[in-house]
Amino acid sequence: MEACSRTKKELINELAEMRRRVAELERSIANRKEREQNEQESEEKFRLLFERSTDPALLLDGVKFIDCNEAAVKLMGCSSKDQLIGLRPSDLSPEWQPDGRLSLEKAQDVADTSGREGVHRFEWLHRTFDGRDIWVDVSLMVIPVQGRPILYTVWRDITERKLAENALKASRELFRTTLTSIGDAVIVTDIDGRIRFVNAEAQRLTGWMGEDPLGQPLSSVFRIINEQSREPVENPVDKVLRLGCVVGLANHTLLVSKDGREIPIDDSGAPVRSADGTVYGVVLVFRDFTAHKEAEQALQKAHDELEQRVEERTAELKGQAELLDLAHDAIIVRDVKGKVCFWSSGAEDIYGWTKDEVTGSTIDTFLQTKSAKPLKYIIGDVQREGRWEGELSHMRKDGRRIVVASRWALRQSACGRPMEIMEINSDITDRKEAAEQLRQSQKMEAIGTLAGGIAHDFN
Repeated sequence: MEACSRTKKELINELAEMRRRVAELERSIANRKEREQNEQESEEKFRLLFERSTDPALLLDGVKFIDCNEAAVKLMGCSSKDQLIGLRPSDLSPEWQPDGRLSLEKAQDVADTSGREGVHRFEWLHRTFDGRDIWVDVSLMVIPVQGRPILYTVWRDITERKLAENALKASRELFRTTLTSIGDAVIVTDIDGRIRFVNAEAQRLTGWMGEDPLGQPLSSVFRIINEQSREPVENPVDKVLRLGCVVGLANHTLLVSKDGREIPIDDSGAPVRSADGTVYGVVLVFRDFTAHKEAEQALQKAHDELEQRVEERTAELKGQAELLDLAHDAIIVRDVKGKVCFWSSGAEDIYGWTKDEVTGSTIDTFLQTKSAKPLKYIIGDVQREGRWEGELSHMRKDGRRIVVASRWALRQSACGRPMEIMEINSDITDRKEAAEQLRQSQKMEAIGTLAGGIAHDFN
């Protein structure tokens, strides 16, 4: 009886254990079905996204494409997926990538990297079926598909960007070559005043031939002082950044080179702006002003001598009005309408027209007067200030153009109304030509000296 009761109890326990196992099996089956359903739904969602993506998407099994979407077909110029499936990435590429590596070898390397790291991104040059080379930004990701790892590949066409980058690179190289080869000295700084570019002429003038000035503060390389006060001149970069426009150096500015030389310079600075107008640097262009300054001093001396001569002549004419016709300078009197009232013998000698030919004629018409300042403004100055002096270009009767130093004085009526203007003109054509010849001679002498120095360096 007791054995029978124990057997019955064991049967009940076994039955309970069987029910528990059946319940666990049912739960396991349900979970597996749920997972399979989720995986199926995920694959369907992935397939939907894969097919409808506007970016070219492809699947790689090992080194060959096993699937792609229509965007990839369109990008590669294919008529169907079948043309892509089964090909390797290197089959859709030029033999060599721009970095000098074989496409076949590099494709295997990036595939191995993606397999190790799970994800990988890089740029690649592909060749379409119609022979066009296109740049793509490639993203690789390892994903499980039907239980095995597959490389999910997404391309983004960056051809236009790469072309723009290459054009910008070429433009920068052209810019650098131009700045290196021009005769003026050029320095480019960032907004902190540190040098980012300097050409050979700037290195020569600043005395930094043997050292690299890149990264140096401009004030350490480009030291400028006022010639008269010997005080430092404001850093042109600071001035450009403060004003936000093109600026020039004041007169009498000296560049103190690293070896102590003091060089008169002419300079201008301009902001370097980005496409949105933001200032991100400053460019300085300057030149050795020594020869120009010497010529300017020679011209000033000639001007002073001429000024003194004109003043002396004017004083003499005022004191000896009866001798006007004996003067060698052209002495001309015009009325307020510009018609000739008096024409001295000196004017006849200088211009070739006789008094009878020009009296009553409009002077600036037959002399074809030219000046740096518009004639109407010169006449305005005379009527307002009573005098004017400067240089004019006139045409002689024989068709030869001459340059005259001209001094004008206004004669007014007792009530202050303008009546006549007296001109005293001195022919300075020969002096101007001599000054130009002097400048050219000095320039050629400097070139000869430079050429000799270069020849000496080569020897």
